[in-house]
Amino acid sequence: MISRIPSLAHYAARVALKRISSGAPSSCSGSVYQNKSKLAVQKGRFFTRIAENVVVDFGCGEGSDAVELAGKGAKRVIGVDIREDVLETARQRALGAGVQDTCVFATSTNELAGVVISMDAFEHFADRQQSCAS
Repeated sequence: MISRIPSLAHYAARVALKRISSGAPSSCSGSVYQNKSKLAVQKGRFFTRIAENVVVDFGCGEGSDAVELAGKGAKRVIGVDIREDVLETARQRALGAGVQDTCVFATSTNELAGVVISMDAFEHFADRQQSCAS
C-alpha cells in the first residue's frame, strides 16, 4: 500500500496561502472593497499623482475606474477596451457621473498620457505582450 505524503513544496505553498487567505468562502469575495474605492485600497495615495494628468485606463471595461479617476482630478481619462458594448456602458456611466467631458472611451488611442493604469484586465488577455505592443 502506497501512502500519499505531500511534498515539502506542496506543504510550503499551503502554509503560505493560509497566511494570505483564510480559505473561508468569503476570503476571495471582494468584500475588502465593499463601500470602498478599489483604486484607493490598492494604490494608496495614487490620486495625488493623477491630478492634472492625462490617464489611460487600459482594459477599462464598463468604466468604473475611469469615471472615478475623472472625479478625483485627472485632466483627461481615456478608457481603452476592445469591446464596444462595454465602452457604451462606460460612456453612459461617465454621463451619469457628470464627467463625460473629461472621459473618452475608445478601442485605441494615440494620445500621450502621464499615467497608464490597468486594473483587473491582464488576466483576460491571451497574449499579454501583444496587448501592450505599440
